[in-house]
Amino acid sequence: MPTTPRILILTQINDVHAAAVMLALDRTAAGASVVLCGDFPTRLSGSIFIPGPGQAREGAVLCEGDRDIVNSDVDVVWYRRPARPRLPDDMHPGDRQIAIAECEAFERDLYDVLAPKAFWINSPSGARQANRKISQLTHASAAGLRVPATLASNDPKEIRSFLERHRGSAIHKTFLPNIWEDGDNVTLAFTSKVGLQDLPRDDTLRLAPGIYQELIPKSYELRLTLFGATCLGAKLRSSEHVDAAVDWRAAGVQVPVEPYEVPLALQQQCIELMARLGIVSGCADLIVTPDGEPVFLEINQAGQWLWLEECCPELTLLDAFVDFLHEGPAFAYRPRSERLRYKDFRAGALALLETQLRSHVQHSTWSTAADSSPSQHPTPS
Repeated sequence: MPTTPRILILTQINDVHAAAVMLALDRTAAGASVVLCGDFPTRLSGSIFIPGPGQAREGAVLCEGDRDIVNSDVDVVWYRRPARPRLPDDMHPGDRQIAIAECEAFERDLYDVLAPKAFWINSPSGARQANRKISQLTHASAAGLRVPATLASNDPKEIRSFLERHRGSAIHKTFLPNIWEDGDNVTLAFTSKVGLQDLPRDDTLRLAPGIYQELIPKSYELRLTLFGATCLGAKLRSSEHVDAAVDWRAAGVQVPVEPYEVPLALQQQCIELMARLGIVSGCADLIVTPDGEPVFLEINQAGQWLWLEECCPELTLLDAFVDFLHEGPAFAYRPRSERLRYKDFRAGALALLETQLRSHVQHSTWSTAADSSPSQHPTPS
């Protein structure tokens, strides 16, 4: 990889991670181009060229007006959190349904062939594989990680049988980070305890498949941030906060965070898991039982990590990620005395987000890609 790589960030509006990384890269003289994917298709256009006989043009481009902003001349692509296409509000509902489907299908193909020689964090195909929670669990088990007993189902008989076996010690989680809206009221779906008494009627239960797992007793939780061959650990003392008893995200940044030295065997298992999923970066969540055994829960290939540094400045994750962008997949973090710290870029990053809101296609915070969570601030996910 070149000493000063040409870096592209594909993301959504309101992404403080992308803004902070862009400003930090400017400090290193590398710089980066940021594309807000929600500008497609009204401000952005793309083309894929498959040549026939006697035709030379091949590959893909992404354009803003008449200007190519992405082509094959890119060394690194951070496939951060691309937003869904945004169509004009005055479209006929029937036209909108067809146009959205066509835009999304085209974008999948476009990103699969864009910048084929670049180092992708993560590749679109890897991101799709890694976003499948059941695939995560099967690959984690194959990599040697302990996983909870799990049932994924919409069969009322199987669900009731599973909860009967784990009476009083089972949880329910969704396949995607769902948000329920009712006017101005917004509710996020967190992992929660579930018992037979909590289930709806069978005909309702069939309508929404869910993930049911044994409830693992915990001493504390781990958030392992993986950049290439580097695994940076954070200990979340979630058992000390009542709102974090089942899902630490419900308490968010109120959970005490401290650095954690990750055992080599656990690092190797998580890196093998990423290889099996086809990704090079991710945030893994694990529970550590009172006996000291780590239990894998899930990995978010586009997980948030700035909030960890904000809670615990000793975790210089921004510095590590910028080095990762420079060095590529075999990256091993070697901290310097002078490090890039999020606190030095936070105000500038938030100001940049305000500028984006005034000059780009706006989305509802909640209408982003399925693997996204609200990202105006570096909130946990």
